[in-house]
Amino acid sequence: MVAPWPVVSAPSTLTMQAARLLEPPLARSGRQAEEMLRALQLERRHAKDEILSIYLTLAPYGGNLEGVRAAALAWFGKEPSR
Repeated sequence: MVAPWPVVSAPSTLTMQAARLLEPPLARSGRQAEEMLRALQLERRHAKDEILSIYLTLAPYGGNLEGVRAAALAWFGKEPSR
């Protein structure tokens, strides 16, 4: 059965997304409060450019591609720096 109202989830920051990507898939269950706590821990331990690097390394880019380097090589046949 489809809900008669749209399902809305709260937006997450890039740091929260990086924190989510660092967790094993089985541990993920939509617990946004825990994600926020992990994001705060990341913010305290890492600089913004390090958090961006974590995200770019782990983010899915379609199919079984993870990380911007794998995506750039698969889609364009070039290193991301090019």
